[in-house]
Amino acid sequence: MARGLSHEFKRVIAGACALMVVTGSVPMQPVADVFNSIAMAASADSTPTYTVTYSMGDYSLAVTTTATSANYQPSRNDIVAFLNRYVRNKEIDSDFYQLNEGWEVNGNSISVAYKISYASTYVPDVGMQYYYHDRTGTITYTVTQNVTTLTAADVTVGSATYTGSAIEPVFKVGDTTLTKDTDYTIENILKGGEGVTEIKDAGTYNVVLTFKGNYAGTAVVDLTVAPADIAALTGVTTTYNGDPQ
Repeated sequence: MARGLSHEFKRVIAGACALMVVTGSVPMQPVADVFNSIAMAASADSTPTYTVTYSMGDYSLAVTTTATSANYQPSRNDIVAFLNRYVRNKEIDSDFYQLNEGWEVNGNSISVAYKISYASTYVPDVGMQYYYHDRTGTITYTVTQNVTTLTAADVTVGSATYTGSAIEPVFKVGDTTLTKDTDYTIENILKGGEGVTEIKDAGTYNVVLTFKGNYAGTAVVDLTVAPADIAALTGVTTTYNGDPQ
């Protein structure tokens, strides 16, 4: 068979062909949309995010995705998106066409068989004819939870006033409120250099935090509890008239 027309035309046609699934009749989700749909930043509700790094041979691609645990496994769309990028970078004058059925996940390895299109030509009364190579390979992937290292400069704490009860401080990073035992633990509380078990009385406290989940690091955050307004606490005002009150 004659190989196809111009290089540019072949790539256009082969690229269009790569938008069809195995049946050749259903458009596949565009690769950019696949990766855009899973690329997310850490969310304010402390949902963990992970970086999944796919590799085959000496080519690798890292994608950030939101997942519920480190036991994340790539979907078919993830594999197709990686192979599309892989073929564009590693195969000369070719485009990814389709992922064959029967791909297998074994631990952190994925055995794949796929087709690449390398040529096309127009046959009168028949239409476009495409030519393919079969390929096999093993994709490996690693899953790493994303964390942001924090210092005291990154953390703000809400104001507090003495109420007679223990105070639970509210810590924030930017506009995100941190959740105790999910984003941080309180390791120690100091008041006047002495360890205390709670934040209650007026004064300045040094709160030692250890970050966890989406965050890492430790910080000592200062919190000042303002004295209470006595009138506000009692709700009673009197005027001395010489008699016992």
